[in-house]
Amino acid sequence: MSREEAALQVAIAVAKGEIKNFESKRDAIEAAVRVAMAVLTEGVVAAPIEGIAKIDLAKNDDGTDYIRIYYAGPIRSAGGTAQALSCWLPIMCVRTWG
Repeated sequence: MSREEAALQVAIAVAKGEIKNFESKRDAIEAAVRVAMAVLTEGVVAAPIEGIAKIDLAKNDDGTDYIRIYYAGPIRSAGGTAQALSCWLPIMCVRTWG
């Protein structure tokens, strides 16, 4: 299993509450993305902690939810693959809830 595949599997497990139960979907998504980023970057860069400032859920005009990811400067140290996956991972986590 590649690091990318492992990061996705860990993110889904965290988001589903298999590791810890969270008070909200937002908290679960944020934890899932940060843990997956740590796996992906092998914990050697600050991106999972400092590169993602916060993650919020907001509403579209039609009432559906969307995810807001706020980035900070240290995300650059993660590299292009990790940056791209930080956008894709929350979507995959939400899809697992149905």
